[in-house]
Amino acid sequence: MLGAIVMFGIATSNVDIGDTAPWTWYFVMGMLFLFIMIAGHGISGRVSGFMVDA
Repeated sequence: MLGAIVMFGIATSNVDIGDTAPWTWYFVMGMLFLFIMIAGHGISGRVSGFMVDA
């Protein structure tokens, strides 16, 4: 998951900044949110586990 985020960032680093910049940001934020949800599920057994406090 983190590798996909890094590879996407590297792949779009040489693209002319213009209309692609917002979509790149949305994609990376979505991937990070998905990663947090997967990590929360792995820790607490629930997808919303990242919002649970000890």
